[in-house]
Amino acid sequence: MCHIKSGAFALHYKVVPDTAKRPLLSRRRVLGLLGGLGLSTLFGGVVSADSYRFTLSRSRRQLPKLRAPLKIVQLTDLHFGRWIQARHVADWVDTANAEAPDLIVITGDFFDYTATDLEPLVNELGRLNAPLGVWGVWGNHDYDLGQDFLDTFELGLNMKGINILKNSGIQLREDLYLGGTDDLWGGNINLYETMLRHKEGQFSLLLTHIPDTLHSVPYDIDLALSG
Repeated sequence: MCHIKSGAFALHYKVVPDTAKRPLLSRRRVLGLLGGLGLSTLFGGVVSADSYRFTLSRSRRQLPKLRAPLKIVQLTDLHFGRWIQARHVADWVDTANAEAPDLIVITGDFFDYTATDLEPLVNELGRLNAPLGVWGVWGNHDYDLGQDFLDTFELGLNMKGINILKNSGIQLREDLYLGGTDDLWGGNINLYETMLRHKEGQFSLLLTHIPDTLHSVPYDIDLALSG
């Protein structure tokens, strides 16, 4: 566990499922896990008898533009549906809350094409709690079931205090700007709109589901988190 010392830095925790027991596996999910392994010490294990394994990776960065410490929890690629159910999400939510973060972000693929009833997912994610809020962006699989389905899901998240950024941003602290893009494959990205309200000198945190987006960012982003 990293301890807060003097100076401004960010502490980033990323919770992702361990795919060893998944019936279906996407290439990009594997790459995401491998990328996470190199960041810091890896913690894993079964939280409950019927739970999928998951990993909790920690990394610490010195970020000069921050005037106060910032602890972030990132959850990504939950893929709620036939194989990932509410009890699995509950374990991830409990782990995230136990870290007592300042900010929680969810970087896309909340569910997959096998999802039918998203109320259990909304209820579990609604337990996430952080002083600077819970924010997310869409991933490509979030568009699998159509825009009406996605709009209903977003409304449910909003009622639980979870906000989705779609080519938009918000000033969370005087020194902190959070921007989030739409998905590169399923949506329609507008980086200009995403960073429009960013002020010079503010620390900029960008959320985007697919890291390929970062090849075309024409702005100086201090930290980007992807799925």
